[in-house]
Amino acid sequence: MTIPLVGIKELKNVDHCSKILPALIGYVERELGAPLGKLSGERRKIAVQMFLDLGALELRNAVSVLAKHFGMSRPGFYAIINRLL
Repeated sequence: MTIPLVGIKELKNVDHCSKILPALIGYVERELGAPLGKLSGERRKIAVQMFLDLGALELRNAVSVLAKHFGMSRPGFYAIINRLL
């Protein structure tokens, strides 16, 4: 599934590429109703799948930034990705 970026209100005022990932984090948190670090295991998988669908992991340093927001290590984040693929 691909999420159309056009409909994401958090991206409407993004004026520089360095603000894309924070905007996508805000979008996913709003959609799931909680900060990334507070999500349960199943909702965490949903969030990671959303980031995959949004293409967020293609951004430079995205895995490190997202892992930090989830409160986990990079290897732990990659383990979730591997389970989803």
